[in-house]
Amino acid sequence: MIWEIGTLLKHVMLPPLGLGWLLVLAWFLVRKRPRTARWLIGIALSSGLLLATPMVSSRIMGAALADQPMPAGAQPGAIVVLGNGRGLMLDAQGHVVYAYPSAGTLERMLAGARLHKRTGLPLLVTGGNPDGRGSPEAGVMRDSLERDFGVPVRWVEDRSRNTVENALNSAPLLRAAGIGTIYLVTHDYHMHRARQLFEAQGFKVFPIGAQQPVDGNTATAVAGPAPFSLRDLVPTTTGLNDSFLAFNEMAGLLYSRARARAAE
Repeated sequence: MIWEIGTLLKHVMLPPLGLGWLLVLAWFLVRKRPRTARWLIGIALSSGLLLATPMVSSRIMGAALADQPMPAGAQPGAIVVLGNGRGLMLDAQGHVVYAYPSAGTLERMLAGARLHKRTGLPLLVTGGNPDGRGSPEAGVMRDSLERDFGVPVRWVEDRSRNTVENALNSAPLLRAAGIGTIYLVTHDYHMHRARQLFEAQGFKVFPIGAQQPVDGNTATAVAGPAPFSLRDLVPTTTGLNDSFLAFNEMAGLLYSRARARAAE
């Protein structure tokens, strides 16, 4: 329940959906201060349209990314693949009969499987069951990797509810195996925050973007911006989603830093 409330609050508070609060405020002001209400409505609608354009969303996403230098020294001893959700198939009574990796999780699994086949390093998959329904995310990932990709999974961390706990709960498993340097597989927009959290646990991290080619030796750099096109000015649902993901990562960074300070 706490996880569901947190997820709901995240979506209704962060842009672009969070701009709806300006419309709510405008509704309360429309009689007494109609001019202010009109300004608020204009700001909310124009901001929403701008956040939906690839031109703006790509720049906000760029602000959430961070091109950090590759670590020097030891080579990775394991591949850590972060989950990105799973889907549930329900029967007529609403009971879970099957769980499967989401599209984002499949992209990360594919990158991890390719990297394993190039390096032979063992895999750790991480992701819990925050909604309390069906199988934990990490178990779904393991089953699919072994069944569909022919890749063995050595460690399954299935208790975490977020990226902070991904790092906290994975660390003991890796340390017990004497591993201090890892390949970390996730999406580019998520990498900066995820890498910081695993480094805070004492690991050297080689980042691997889920949608980038894997050469098995070094991580690829964050892709540069695409050439400008007039289509970048057209609002799209993808643009809205990218803007939300970027704001979500910024909020996640603030949360993880606040939690680290509270623990000091």
